[in-house]
Amino acid sequence: MKIVNERAVDDSLVIFRLVYISKATFNQDAATENKHPTRVHDGIEKYGEGEGAFFRFIGGDGNPTFVSNWPNSRSARHLFSDGIQIRYQYALKHKDLKAMDGFALDFVKKITRK
Repeated sequence: MKIVNERAVDDSLVIFRLVYISKATFNQDAATENKHPTRVHDGIEKYGEGEGAFFRFIGGDGNPTFVSNWPNSRSARHLFSDGIQIRYQYALKHKDLKAMDGFALDFVKKITRK
């Protein structure tokens, strides 16, 4: 593991993990198959209620992003390319899920040259 930039967004820590996947067997949308969102606002679908709820939206590159809330942070997954899934975690104070996903995409593009 390598620390690329200690403080990434307005002095907040963002943790990135790049996970290599097999596109042939990986289905990021499996979590929403046969389910309907409980709410849709500004292109963000919410599934479930309470602690088990999660959000889904299409990122700036056209790929789906999933975000879950944890007690002290948000955890997101974004299918970045054919073989890479970005997993990133950030502070709950960042409420704009799409803006954080845009930041994550820009950051990973810089370090992977994609």
